Amino acid sequence: MDDRNESPWGVLIFLIILLVVLGRGYFVEDEVCERDIREMYSIYDSLAVPEQTVEVKLHDRKKWGSSVSLDAEFATSLSDDEIRDFYMQYLTENGWDYHEKDNRYMKDGLRLVVRKKKEGKYSIGIVKFYNYRLANVKE
Repeated sequence: MDDRNESPWGVLIFLIILLVVLGRGYFVEDEVCERDIREMYSIYDSLAVPEQTVEVKLHDRKKWGSSVSLDAEFATSLSDDEIRDFYMQYLTENGWDYHEKDNRYMKDGLRLVVRKKKEGKYSIGIVKFYNYRLANVKE
């Protein structure tokens, strides 16, 4: 039997079926991502901002199938300690759990991180990671 005369279509069909079977449920639907981004904007809008602080930039990001995030950058004349203390008090009073090991706050599957960017600037990032299985995404 001569293997060189076999059609490559069989291999191609096998690979397509394999991708469909293995990829089922690994991608998060757009409407779920959009809902989570709206929730992040709602959380962001309700966040208190310290005095002497102004928003510089705000943008959301969708990493297809793995996470969504909302990032805000601020300019301030406050010290790093004042910013940290402000958000530590405000977020813990509003139900966010602080995880010192990772320096982040968590609530309802969301992560919130306050990061120093450079002198006089810091950012707040709100992120939701998906489990890659749509069945595990909570409505």
